[in-house]
Amino acid sequence: MHMPNRRFNKILAVLFFVAACLPVLAQDGAYSAYTPYSIYAIGDLAQPGTAYNKSMGGVGVATRNPRYINVLNPAAVTARDSLSFMADYSLAVNNTYFRQGDATGANTRANVTNLALSFPIYRSSAAMFGISPLSSTGYMITAFNDDPLTVSNTGYVVDGWTGQGSIYQAFGAVGATFWKRFSVGIQGIQYFGKIEKEYTRAFGKSNYLGVESGQRLTLRGTAVKAGVQYEQPLGNNGLVLGLGATYKNSPKMRGFAESYVDTLTVSDTIRLQEGAARFAGEVAVGFSLRSRERWRLEVNYAFSDWRSSGMDVTPGLAAKSTLGKSFSASRQESLRAGFEIIPNANDIRYYYRRLAYRVGAYWEKSYFALDGNRLDAFGLTIGATLPVFRLSNGLTFALDVGQRGSLAGNLTRERYINFSIGFNAYDLWFQKPRYN
Repeated sequence: MHMPNRRFNKILAVLFFVAACLPVLAQDGAYSAYTPYSIYAIGDLAQPGTAYNKSMGGVGVATRNPRYINVLNPAAVTARDSLSFMADYSLAVNNTYFRQGDATGANTRANVTNLALSFPIYRSSAAMFGISPLSSTGYMITAFNDDPLTVSNTGYVVDGWTGQGSIYQAFGAVGATFWKRFSVGIQGIQYFGKIEKEYTRAFGKSNYLGVESGQRLTLRGTAVKAGVQYEQPLGNNGLVLGLGATYKNSPKMRGFAESYVDTLTVSDTIRLQEGAARFAGEVAVGFSLRSRERWRLEVNYAFSDWRSSGMDVTPGLAAKSTLGKSFSASRQESLRAGFEIIPNANDIRYYYRRLAYRVGAYWEKSYFALDGNRLDAFGLTIGATLPVFRLSNGLTFALDVGQRGSLAGNLTRERYINFSIGFNAYDLWFQKPRYN
């Protein structure tokens, strides 16, 4: 019996989770994203899932893996040992290289991307809760007007656009499994966060007053996500077919929008009109094929319709004339595929055979277009999970290499190398001690 060690593991896991939440909620003073595309609407949407999901191209709708928390489908919360407590903490380091015409640039940033806890409730039911980013805003753009006629009258003219902030999603989910194969789950999501966007114009001659204006947005909303999963054995050779689907509704945005113009000392705060703007809903489907716990293959498709989100007319979100580009919300789509193999999960001689090796690929269409040009993204992922100590504790590493946008239409092309690391903890908390 090891009660002292087990009690210490419980306390350590809870303290670890609480401490990890602090940097997530304190990022408003730093760029959690850095891309000129985050100037539009609610910013740059985060890639969903933990480091485990990202190491397989972002799949997870049909995934049922008892070694990891799968936050992409609430029905997956029941894929577990009935006595286990699980936790996941993910970090990411994103490296992006920009090009527009002959101009180039680069940026590196690090963020907490996921925090999640999961535990059983009763028999075949379980719960999870956590927090992750929905979107991030971060940019600093400067434009110089060197027209000789303008400079002769006003001196130099410098336009600047800056923005920062994040929208987070805190979630709680419960799920249950029936007839050992069919699982259902429901998840409540609370969106919250702040975004600030500012525009400045400075003149070289002191007799011309500069301009400083902007918007400060405080947004929130409540969504519900439902999920189902089903697994069907195929013959007696250990193959199992898995099917999954999720649906998330389109909740109303609530909050405040403050607009200000410093040169005129004008400031106006308005409450967002109920229902004028919405977060988009989502429908996702997927299938998987696995051979016991040795290998698994999965393909997912998802879409969200932002065309009726109302962002085109909402103060602080409308961006039709920003930087001279015509902004239009569109339908977001993604296609993802991933493969995992574990040579021998129970090998006691060679450690490398117990590692989980993964590859993946994805294609994604952005939730808006500029001047009618779609902002497609595509990439390849590789990753692995290194078992730590006993059971299913592990360190998960994921590498995502891809591209978004193109040089056509005077747009900015982004090429990125994103690195994620996840800490997944697994322990048996709910077994009764026995005395000899």
